[in-house]
Amino acid sequence: MKNFKKVLVIVLAMAMMMSLFVGCGDKGKVDEPKNDNKKNEQNQEGKDEKEEAKGPKVLRLVGGKVNTLNPHNTTLGDNQSTAKRFCGTPIDIILNEAGDGYELFPNHCKEIPTVDETGKVWTFKLREGLKYDDGTPVNADAYVYSYKMLIDPNLKNVNSTVLTDNIPVVNGKKYFLGKCKWEEVGIKKVDDLTFTIELSNPISNADFITQFRNVVTAPVHKGMYEANMNEDRSETKYGIDMDKTPKCIAGPFKLAEWKQDMNRKYVKNPDSPLAEVYVPDEITERVIEDAETELRMFENGEIDRSAIRGAKVDKYRNDPRVKYGPAYTIFGFEINTESKENPILANKDFRKALFVGMDRESIGKGIFRTGTSVNYLVTKAYITDYETGEMYRNTAEGKSVEANHPAYDKKLAKELFDKAYAANKNKKIKLEISYYEENDRLKKTAEFLQENYENLFGKDKFEISLRSVPFQVQSENVKKGDYQTNFSFSYESIFNPWLWFVGYKTDAPDKSNSYKNAEFDKLLDRCLTGDLATKKKERREALAELENMLISDYSTQPVAGFELPSIYSDRIKIKTKDGMYIPGIGFALLQAGIED
Repeated sequence: MKNFKKVLVIVLAMAMMMSLFVGCGDKGKVDEPKNDNKKNEQNQEGKDEKEEAKGPKVLRLVGGKVNTLNPHNTTLGDNQSTAKRFCGTPIDIILNEAGDGYELFPNHCKEIPTVDETGKVWTFKLREGLKYDDGTPVNADAYVYSYKMLIDPNLKNVNSTVLTDNIPVVNGKKYFLGKCKWEEVGIKKVDDLTFTIELSNPISNADFITQFRNVVTAPVHKGMYEANMNEDRSETKYGIDMDKTPKCIAGPFKLAEWKQDMNRKYVKNPDSPLAEVYVPDEITERVIEDAETELRMFENGEIDRSAIRGAKVDKYRNDPRVKYGPAYTIFGFEINTESKENPILANKDFRKALFVGMDRESIGKGIFRTGTSVNYLVTKAYITDYETGEMYRNTAEGKSVEANHPAYDKKLAKELFDKAYAANKNKKIKLEISYYEENDRLKKTAEFLQENYENLFGKDKFEISLRSVPFQVQSENVKKGDYQTNFSFSYESIFNPWLWFVGYKTDAPDKSNSYKNAEFDKLLDRCLTGDLATKKKERREALAELENMLISDYSTQPVAGFELPSIYSDRIKIKTKDGMYIPGIGFALLQAGIED
């Protein structure tokens, strides 16, 4: 029986560490104020202070809007982070005792799942006593039902790929496509606290295990899920508001309050296996999407962490409370090659002209301030070998991708544009750039690109119009293919960079791009669930090939990678060694000390 390592420690290479990191110091006792009052007054004051010290430790944050807490459909960052607060998962990942890496933590599972000698059958043994907030047991039945619903052929859940593509569950894909019965799927209950997942072929232990810390793999509440199902079972309203959401699924916290577009509140679940690991007794989360307002709240002492954006980066650059993490997000520019409204977008010369004619440095450094110009898709935070901490961009394969694609070449851009212009019968080319109306930086980026391209190619030949669209509207437009361009922020599990490309498969659920390539699909399947899944060198070479294939289509154009700085209040005592950033858990905020 092969056992996955319970503890994995990754120390970041020095290249990932920022020279501005300054440790917050060891947790210390708060100095008591001096006073010369009488003894009985001193005793009373000391008593009051002790009582105050016993009060709840409250972590005060801000977040974005949340439209669903159904883990089967949570795709946006705030949706997933909110759901993860109260939805327990089979395993989790926490800061190790030394503070210099992470360790896998059996959460709902009483031990890290194990795999048999074939490498195909994984066994999950659950802890006893796990419950939903209404007392319903969280057991093998709950998990089997949840995974059945996740890949249900009628629901077509966007996160179904976890059990159909990321993990090659026996007949998982066939069931999702309606081509077999549930009884033929490799997910089985063994007893009340045990279930198994059988794979069609082995994949690496790390690829399998790390999927089950994702909130997508948390169990849903069967009674509530079914009660909110529509008549033809094609949709459930589970998780869309407070009344249709369980308040706790044996998670580390309970959802105490959720006022749409206003605020959220969580209180610690004392019965959670993570209760002794996580520090906050309460978490409050205000919905704030304006950067200036967020930072002002931080400066007023109302919240404990704020992102630092734009011009404010320079103001706080040398502040010891600021923490930097390596870029794990790629800011991209998507072009709809299937646009019926503007067929010139199908012209590859035109798309490449935009790619090599884009002044990425001005966008990354000028507009976003902490952005780095990139001509690749997988950032420096992604790791291809969890045992060594090998970063993909530092490998020969990763470096070869950067060498293959010119980042900024105005002469080449003009030559390519002229070819596209001739193909357009020498008629003026028009392009619409859409941006989210709530995001000032995207507005500035759109305005910059308009000026950048029109000046480069000539306003007599090229005209760009800008369109401000609400985020939700733009998301729906992209899904329907009713768009010309779209800005995107893409990231995935840093331990499995191959997953970054799943959304670009031809048959990806809820597809938000126009890329289609059968050769790409086949190679990605080989990396995720096929013959390359356990071959480190060949799989890494294939990763570079996938990246080259997608970039060379120029429908998905990398713009910048962001090393996003955040500032933490003095009451938050980061426990990572020397304030270092650690893949998978960042600065381990939920394990940080809170001192008032």
